Amino acid sequence: MAYTLYKFEAFNADEVINVIGADQRLAQLQLRLALLGLGYRKEALNLIHYDYEMVRLPGIRMSGRRGRFVDMDSILDSLKIRAEEEVRKRNPDADAAWIGRVSEQIAVGALRFTLIRTSAPRPVVFDPEKVLNLEENTGPYLQYTHARACGIMKKHGSIDFESINYEACNESRRRNLLLMTMRYPMVAAKAADDMAPEDLATYLLKLADEFNSWYQVDPVIREPDVGARECKALIVDYFRQTMKHGLELLGVPAPERM
Repeated sequence: MAYTLYKFEAFNADEVINVIGADQRLAQLQLRLALLGLGYRKEALNLIHYDYEMVRLPGIRMSGRRGRFVDMDSILDSLKIRAEEEVRKRNPDADAAWIGRVSEQIAVGALRFTLIRTSAPRPVVFDPEKVLNLEENTGPYLQYTHARACGIMKKHGSIDFESINYEACNESRRRNLLLMTMRYPMVAAKAADDMAPEDLATYLLKLADEFNSWYQVDPVIREPDVGARECKALIVDYFRQTMKHGLELLGVPAPERM
């Protein structure tokens, strides 16, 4: 109780959000009732319990009392080893230091995204075999899509804004991707207001799917028409910036090459 009052006073906070497991629901409710009973009405009404369920691993029934658990460092180390194998396979001539750095970013991204994409009241089943998938619904999938956009812009170079044919954006696939990307500020703001980061994660997955389905049938670099090419490059760069910002907002690193 004293700690809660300290947080309100020391930080002049309008709200205090306690991020604690779902097993503490009763204790947090009792805390609010006690504050209310002692006359701290403002604090009691603005104390929020952001409760979350537990993380489970396939085939492992963890128990703190029996000493059966898997710690975060072990999971990160395991993910990094797996990521290094994939990065080295895709970049056989890359510098060892770069491989290590990117592999760690992938491991952190895989872990954080898996934990955050599931709504807090639902238990998380963390399967190390699936969270590193570069092809679907994972943190590394989003990282890889961002890196792909970075690669396109690196090959293209600077955008010639004077040559852009903005009418070329009216093509249905380009328009859909552009409009979906433009929704980002609204989605991010609402996710913050609702304390639902999983909504932002879902949006980024859909945005990545839209980008990947578009660029495979409407390539940028090989576009012969200069105005259309610069228009498509603008869309790619807008997507790149949006994906980078969204990933970083979720605490997921956004490497430019993988």
